[in-house]
Amino acid sequence: MTVYTRTAPHAAFAEKERGTIAPELLADLAVLSQELFTVSPDTLPASMSVLPMLGGEIVHDTLAAPAK
Repeated sequence: MTVYTRTAPHAAFAEKERGTIAPELLADLAVLSQELFTVSPDTLPASMSVLPMLGGEIVHDTLAAPAK
């Protein structure tokens, strides 16, 4: 998994800002609708990003309660 998290920031000399989930670092991640390692292969295409984050900011939140 290191190749997906730490390699790109290292190549861009940005490992002090990105690459791991830790305090004070920017986060680029996505919470998915399914656990990819436990669902059957035929249900993988139904997986969706329900909480993507770019640069530590939530860009779309389908998990939040609807506004009243």
